[in-house]
Amino acid sequence: MSLINEQAIFLRQMCNLIDYAEQHYATTGGELERTQAQHDANVKAGRSKATRSRHMDRCAIDLHFYQLNDGKFIEVTDKARLQNLGNYWKSLDPKNRWGGDWKNPFDPWHFERGVV
Repeated sequence: MSLINEQAIFLRQMCNLIDYAEQHYATTGGELERTQAQHDANVKAGRSKATRSRHMDRCAIDLHFYQLNDGKFIEVTDKARLQNLGNYWKSLDPKNRWGGDWKNPFDPWHFERGVV
């Protein structure tokens, strides 16, 4: 399958995830596309250990989830509260992976489609 086909599937499934997430959280977008220079800077700063990021293929995105608490939005970052989103994402396709399953680095904002 071509990379464009993989990107299209990823984006359609991302729409499903965002619709699902919006039932529980206010959802905002983070990084989708990453340049080689940004990836190299992330590795140098210790923010990534990947040799190649799925962001560089536009098959990964970071999403941020918030809940309203006393009139203020508080970001939800703990695995226990976001596990349902990770499980839902992985249920959409066997190629889908969630950074909340990783230990080092733990990355609950990261959702990707594994492609070659």
